[in-house]
Amino acid sequence: MHSALEEEIRGWLSTLAFRIRRCDIGVLLAAALCLIPLPPAMLIGLILAVSHLIVARDRLSTSELSLLRGGILVVVGYIAAWIVTIYWLSRVGELRAILDLVTNWASWLIQTLEPSFLRRVHPSSPLLHQA
Repeated sequence: MHSALEEEIRGWLSTLAFRIRRCDIGVLLAAALCLIPLPPAMLIGLILAVSHLIVARDRLSTSELSLLRGGILVVVGYIAAWIVTIYWLSRVGELRAILDLVTNWASWLIQTLEPSFLRRVHPSSPLLHQA
């Protein structure tokens, strides 16, 4: 015997699965990428969403159109948040410190992972030879 909550969740999930199966896979991919707040993914999602709106506007259902428009609005919000964050970090002076930290960490990582045969052999200090 299933509880009322379980029946409600199963009904909701089956409706969601049915709607997902009816949608175009490109629309779903564009909307999913639009929801990721990292710039490369969200910009790819924005490009896909806009291209779907331009190319296949007359062939998309109203739910797919609203999904794409919602994704575009989310990306615009993310872009605004990134701009405000970067502006604030540059005004505070932390942006330079963060960039220096990332640069130092990346150079350390590259030096650490570099194969030993590619490393330069530094001559020992002349002070060691005098002793």
